[in-house]
Amino acid sequence: MVNLTTFQVLTLVGNILSMSMAGGLAFSVLVQPQRKFNNVVFASFSIIMGVWALTSILINTPPGWSNIEPDLLLRVRVTVQGLLVLTYYLFVISFIKPSGRIVRVLTVGAGFVGLFALVVIWSGSMYTNPNAIAELDGTRAELTPIGYVALGAAMVYLGLTFWFIWSSAKQQAVMLRLPTVLLLVAYGSLIPRDTTVAAFDTFLVTISAVWIGWSVLRHQVFNPLNELNAEMRTANRDMQQVINDLAQEKSRAEALNVDLRAANTYKSEFLANMSHELRTPLNSIIGYSELLSKGIYGSLNEKQSDRMEKIYRNGAQLLDLISDILDLNKIEAGKLRLETELFEVLPLAQAVMERYQARATEKGLTLSHNVPPDLPRLYGDAMRVRQMIEKLVDNGVKFTKVGSVTVEARAVAVVKGIVASSAPSGFTLPTIGWLRDGQWVVFTIIDTGIGIAPENQARIFDEFAQVDGSRTREFGGTGLGLAITQRLVAMHDGVIWVKSRVDEGSTFFVALPADVKESQPAALMTNP
Repeated sequence: MVNLTTFQVLTLVGNILSMSMAGGLAFSVLVQPQRKFNNVVFASFSIIMGVWALTSILINTPPGWSNIEPDLLLRVRVTVQGLLVLTYYLFVISFIKPSGRIVRVLTVGAGFVGLFALVVIWSGSMYTNPNAIAELDGTRAELTPIGYVALGAAMVYLGLTFWFIWSSAKQQAVMLRLPTVLLLVAYGSLIPRDTTVAAFDTFLVTISAVWIGWSVLRHQVFNPLNELNAEMRTANRDMQQVINDLAQEKSRAEALNVDLRAANTYKSEFLANMSHELRTPLNSIIGYSELLSKGIYGSLNEKQSDRMEKIYRNGAQLLDLISDILDLNKIEAGKLRLETELFEVLPLAQAVMERYQARATEKGLTLSHNVPPDLPRLYGDAMRVRQMIEKLVDNGVKFTKVGSVTVEARAVAVVKGIVASSAPSGFTLPTIGWLRDGQWVVFTIIDTGIGIAPENQARIFDEFAQVDGSRTREFGGTGLGLAITQRLVAMHDGVIWVKSRVDEGSTFFVALPADVKESQPAALMTNP
């Protein structure tokens, strides 16, 4: 049994620790999710370091413990020492990414240097007495001149690696400065007396490798976490700023809403007061002009009758405009009441005909209605329903030059979203489910006027909507009639729609529910 000295035991233990750490470093880096090139190179660096430690163990074991030829051990050891330098160079290049043509040249040259070193080592030209490595009495294997060249080339690459690291201001380069110094010291200890018996060089390489491994892990794991935390802090600050801005905008919006409500209240009060102030003299003008036209205050000649009729007609139009503005304002404010009752449809249609017959006759139009007397009674505000039909007839008469304006009404039963077979022939809904199931009375106002283009049909129920600038200037109108009609229809839980073709006329449909019970409230209001 061979007794080992304390120095030999420490050397063996140190190399075993170095080999274990090398395996652990390689494993730790390779298991990272970021499988980058520098990870692979550093893992190779760690494995080579482990082989270096293994050769140190085999070299420093007593004779008879290993059957490996000393020459082979020496060649393997020197090979891994050279490969360690080249792999470390490649690792640094991929880790800190220095730029410049010299970097590319040296990287390509590293392959040739490695090939040259392998030829020198394995051809037996590196050492003069390779077998001396097995001696434990302190004898060393001496380098040949070409061996010094090979070792010098390795030291040059190690020095260049250190220069790249030292000249770079990148954080990952700063982290590698001290471990690179340790590598330089470890390789420097090999120059005067090649392979020392002690594990000094292996210890330095191991410490350097552990330091480098920690730098790699910190850069790839902890630095991204720190950056993520910094980004999260920045995002939180930005989010807090957005929240503060939103709170300020909300405060401004609330203040603006208060101002808008106040302005709307002032507008409503102004319109109510102005409409009252305007209606009073207008009613006097309309009333007296009507009396004068009828000859109550004496007969008028033809010219006077014509002028008086124009005064009466324009005064009535102005009164209608004021009434429209006031009605629309009340609807928007939710203050328009519906005085509901049961009423017949036929008398309502006849009253509309009487009002517009003179205007239609004056334009040479045929104004007629087709309303059967047996229609179901409607439950709603008779005056407002009449107002709906009047607005539609007024539009028909206004925008029709030649032809007719016809008002029809029919009872329609809707079952499963479609018109029942018992309904009048030819009437269909635009789509299934257009009207809810139940009994309806559908008014149809048909004219042969200018028609409405498809692109304008979607906005004709908007306030002050004009179908066409030139035509509305020709025919007049404020664009309030259809807007008021649509809102009054909605207040009665009804539906309004239109079919029209340019230059062929328009057909407006107003569907009102006919199955409303008399037990419903006597008055309805729009929702504020």
